[in-house]
Amino acid sequence: GARAAARTALELDPTLPEAHYMNGLLAWRDGRRAEAQQLFRATLALDSTYSAAATALVRCRLPFAKPDSLPATLFVGAREAGLLTSGARPKLEEFVQMDTPAIITRPIYAAMPDSLRRVIPKLSMTLPILVDARGRVVLHELPWFAENRLPPAALAVLLSSLPLWEFSPALRHGVPQAVWTAIPLSLDPGQ
Repeated sequence: GARAAARTALELDPTLPEAHYMNGLLAWRDGRRAEAQQLFRATLALDSTYSAAATALVRCRLPFAKPDSLPATLFVGAREAGLLTSGARPKLEEFVQMDTPAIITRPIYAAMPDSLRRVIPKLSMTLPILVDARGRVVLHELPWFAENRLPPAALAVLLSSLPLWEFSPALRHGVPQAVWTAIPLSLDPGQ
């Protein structure tokens, strides 16, 4: 069950370092070390502070090292704010007044392949995102919509551009802060 869930998580949201990490651990357990190392590198490309992934990458290269155990936590680092039970802040539902909001400086919209353009409906949504103190998107909260409204492959393409977006971080008393904000996303198969 964990293998199927990890694969699905990676297919739906390629921006989530934890999905790459989990798939890497499972590949390592199955003896696919090269694939595991590739997944650990992808994890670190998305979040260079992910120490468990860095350690796993080094250990996976050792010929007789046993695979690391599966993680006990779902999100790490700034992404912990997405868990209801975590003390990490800011939470999506809380309002924190900032002197300067996070401002988009470089939006990157995903190019939808022609094969998907034929099957996607016109869709507009406002996507809540967590922008860290460096101005990078570290987490998003996908709004609910019917399962048949957007094919998983189109959702993955749409979300894959989020790590490329750049923001000037929110400021509070002149200090950069992590903050939840929202970006408009739309899909129009005719364009």
